[in-house]
Amino acid sequence: MDTMLIINILLALAIYKFVLVPVHALLSAVCLRALRTLHPRHNGNISGSINGNTGGKS
Repeated sequence: MDTMLIINILLALAIYKFVLVPVHALLSAVCLRALRTLHPRHNGNISGSINGNTGGKS
């Protein structure tokens, strides 16, 4: 009986990781897109600084 409980707990943890980690990644990506659309000026500043850095390195 104890081994079955341990196996069930391990299965629950595995499902928790494999299900919630991708869902969390998708939710964070959607939130980032929403923030970018709400703040286009901030996004423009980030892209400008990235372009400036790559131009300076090359």
